[in-house]
Amino acid sequence: MLAQDSYNVLQGSYKVAEDNYNVVKAKFEQGSVSEFDKISAEVQMRSIKPNLISAENAITLAKLQLRVLMGITANVDIKINDNLTNYETAVFANRLSEEHLGLEDNTTMKQMDLNMKLLEKNVKSLRANFMPTLSMSFSYQYQSLYNPNINFLKYNWSNSSSLMFNLSIPLYRASNFTKLKSNRIQMRQLDWNRIDTERKLNMQITSYRNNMTASSEQLASNKENVMQAEKAVQIAEKRYDIGKGTVLELNSSQVSLTQAQLTYNQAIYDYLVSRADLDQVLGKEQR
Repeated sequence: MLAQDSYNVLQGSYKVAEDNYNVVKAKFEQGSVSEFDKISAEVQMRSIKPNLISAENAITLAKLQLRVLMGITANVDIKINDNLTNYETAVFANRLSEEHLGLEDNTTMKQMDLNMKLLEKNVKSLRANFMPTLSMSFSYQYQSLYNPNINFLKYNWSNSSSLMFNLSIPLYRASNFTKLKSNRIQMRQLDWNRIDTERKLNMQITSYRNNMTASSEQLASNKENVMQAEKAVQIAEKRYDIGKGTVLELNSSQVSLTQAQLTYNQAIYDYLVSRADLDQVLGKEQR
C-alpha cells in the first residue's frame, strides 16, 4: 500500500507539473512569459519522472515479494483495493484506547515455560532413581517326565508355581547425581534466560508503543501540512495567473505538497508497522 500510495502521489504531482508546463509553454509561445519560466516548468516536470518510475518499480517488487510469501505463481495478478488513508481513523482511535500489554500470549515465553515444565518432569524422573524398587514375578509350570507311551492323554502330568518378590535398594550411583545436577543447572540457566528475554520483550513493547505515539502525532501534523500545502498551491497558481507570482513559487509549492503527501503516507505506514510488531510480541492476531 505504501508503494501504491506513493506512486499515486507522484503520478498526481507529475500530472500537475505537466499541465503547468503546457500552460507556461502556451504563454511563452504567445510571448506573455519568459523562456526562463518555460525552462523551469519543464525541469520541474522532468524531475518528477525518475521518481515516478522508481515508485512503479517498487510496486512491482512489492507484488513479487507478496507472491513469494503467499506461495503463488508469478502469472497471478495482484490488485490493491486498499490504501493507507483508510487507516487514519484507526490510528487516532488507538491513541484513545488503553490495552493490556502482557506477555502471556508471547510465543517465546510460552516455549520457555514448556521447556521449564519438561525439565521439572526430568528432575522428578531422575529423583525416582534414588528410590527403592519392589518387583514381583509369578510363574506356573505344567510338565510331565519321560513316558514310553506316546499317548499324551495318558502321561503323568505334574504342575508347579512360584511367586517371587525382588527388592532393590540403590546405595550409590554417581551418574544419577551428575544427571540431576546437570538438569538443575539447565533449569537455572533457563530461568535466567527467561528473565533476560522478558526484559528485552518489555523494552521492545515500550519502543513500539513510543513509535506508534510518535507516528500518530506526526500524522496529525502531516495532515495539517497537506491541507496547508494544498492551499499554498492554489494561492501560487492564482498569483502566477494574474502575474503577481513567479514560476519558482509555483514549483516550490507543488514540491512542498508532494513532500507533505508522501510524509503523510509514511507516517501511517510507520504506525501500522509498529502496530504489527507490537501484536507479534504480544502474541495477538494481526488486525
